Amino acid sequence: MATLNQRLEALEKLIADRTPLAPVQFIVLDIGRDDPEEYARKKQQIAAIEAKGEKVIVFNVIDARIKHGND
Repeated sequence: MATLNQRLEALEKLIADRTPLAPVQFIVLDIGRDDPEEYARKKQQIAAIEAKGEKVIVFNVIDARIKHGND
């Protein structure tokens, strides 16, 4: 069984290998894997891309093992 990181890497590779119909950027936000500075930089990058009116695909990695108080 693949780990979460292996699945994420496979998803990133699949997306990177595809040729989009129009130029589109994608960014993976993984609060468990990105250090705080990298996470903040990615959020700023997303805001800047959207402010220019360009499209960006954002993948948020959520660790299902973390409890969010929804028991």
